[in-house]
Parts: sequence; structure tokens; C-alpha cells
Amino acid sequence: LTGDLTPFSRIKGYEKLRVTIVDHDKEGTRSKIKTMYPAIEKICNINIIAADALDRDVETELSKYPMPTYAAICFSDPSINIGMFRELTDYLNMRHINREHFQTGNLEKHTDCGKYLPVAVYIDKNERELLELMGYQHGGYCRLIAFGGMEHILNRSNIVDSRIEQEAMSFNYAYLSLQGIGHLATPMELWKKLDHEKRASNRAQAANRRYIRRILDYIPALPQKDEIILCAADTDKILSKLREYPTLDQLACWEHRRWNNFHYASGYIGYDPDPSNKGQLKPYPVENGDMIYGKVHNCLIDDWEELKRNETSVTTVIYDIYAIYACAENGDDI
Repeated sequence: LTGDLTPFSRIKGYEKLRVTIVDHDKEGTRSKIKTMYPAIEKICNINIIAADALDRDVETELSKYPMPTYAAICFSDPSINIGMFRELTDYLNMRHINREHFQTGNLEKHTDCGKYLPVAVYIDKNERELLELMGYQHGGYCRLIAFGGMEHILNRSNIVDSRIEQEAMSFNYAYLSLQGIGHLATPMELWKKLDHEKRASNRAQAANRRYIRRILDYIPALPQKDEIILCAADTDKILSKLREYPTLDQLACWEHRRWNNFHYASGYIGYDPDPSNKGQLKPYPVENGDMIYGKVHNCLIDDWEELKRNETSVTTVIYDIYAIYACAENGDDI
């Protein structure tokens, strides 16, 4: 699996995350993806190369796409992963060195690919395999990021007891405090009241928090939060503030887009005006006229201006604003 991360790209044709998957069972893989993530094409362009991992055809097919910004190798057989790591890194190192010969579009011409390309490799429990992989790295463009064995990425110690969990708890506390309810309980008590989906949403927001803070370093100062919070109960005043402060409006727009994308990546399919249907599986029409099934939500409106015109959903704009100010809070002090 390789791809490039371009969440705010304005380069035509590369506005979305691009994911390229290598799997000999192309149709089976595509079917699994569509079943689990019926609206994934709203946020990703997915390409599937129908080939075995070590086929030379893989390099030929990859050369048709822009240089990736990440790669992950996660076949169940660690021996395949080792071979694939060697083949893929040799190819990508060569391509990085000779990148002027791989002009595959505007993205490659305009994108700074960074100092190195992270390659995540599943290694199971055999330390010898890890050492073998580590020894294979000799200062090239690709850098190994191993996972597996005692460090499975979704175990309790790596999720529940990790820094990301603490940061998610901190964000949730700051977010609720802006709404005037954070003081009613401790951060842990508030966290325990959240269901699985809202905890996952807070983890995603915690991961996004540092990027928002970095953006805030480069833009004009936002209005004082009290100026906005005092208008929270009046939607017309909130919309007026967004017109007065276009930078805040843009940040809230981006936050809503991030929130939408999180839900599309969690099995949601689209908008339903009835709040009581939130999270329910419903048939949903797509552009070709077919009906597909997925979870719906009364705030899943992609167009920010349309959301602000919607008589019901416009009342949720304030929550996108709360999220921006919660990201700006110093969570380390909580």
C-alpha cells in the first residue's frame, strides 16, 4: 500500500488522499473496501494493482503514479514483507534520485517529498527479521517503521494508556469547557461518559490538534473566544461573526471537512435531515443511480456554505468553532 497525503491540495486531480494497493485479488479487495467504507471515494482515490507483491509489474504500475509520501507493507507472511521491503525501497530510492525522469503530473513537480519516506513493515515476533531489515537500511530515502509482535498498533497499552489517549481526553475537556460543561466533572469522568465512536473522534481530533496550532502560528490572531462564545446561542450572530472574521470561517470550514472525512472513514455514507436517524444504516442514492447502504448523519453536508444555509444543521456550526478554539487551548496544562 502506497499513497500521498494531500488533504488541502489545490493541484487539479490531486485534491484527495491517494491510496494504491497491491493485491492479486483486485475485485475481492475492492469489494471489501466498499463494504466497510461505502463513501470512501469522497476522501480517497483508490487504485488497486492486480499483482503478486514481488512481481516486476508492480514497479511498472507504480511508475504511472506520482511519488508516494508513505508506504505500508502488511502481508501476513513476514518473509514476504522482508522481500517486498527490499524491492520497494530499492525502487523508491532509485526513483527519488532520478525523480526528474518520472514526471507523472503536476503533483510531482510541485510537491516537496520531504527528507525521507516512511515505510511501515509488519514483522510479527521475530527480532532477527527486524535486525535484518534494519541492516538493509543504508542511509537511503526510505526509512523503516516496524510494527508487530509485542507492539501491535491496536493493543491496550498503545491506545488506551498512550499519549494519544491523554491528548484526546485533554481535547475533549477543553471542547466541553468552551460549552460551559467541562467544570462539571474531571477529564477522566467526562471521557468515561463517551461512547466508542465519540472517543475515536476525539483521538482523531487530538492527532489533528498540532496541525491546527501550526496553522495558527502563521495567520492573523483569531477573535477572543469569549466574543464568540457569548453569541453561541444565536445562530444569526454566529454567522455574522464568521462574515466579520473570514479566517475563523475558513478554519471552521476545514474543521467541518475533517469531521466529515472522519465519519466517511468510519462507515458513514451521507446526509439525512432527521436527527433521530443519526448513526442508523440507511439506503443512500449515489451518482450512478444505485442505492448503497451506510450510516447517515444530519450534519454530513460537504458544502460549507450549504451547511450554513440549512435551517437545521446551521445550529451545529458553533461546534466546528468550538473545535478550533479547543485545539488552540494548551492541553498540557489540563
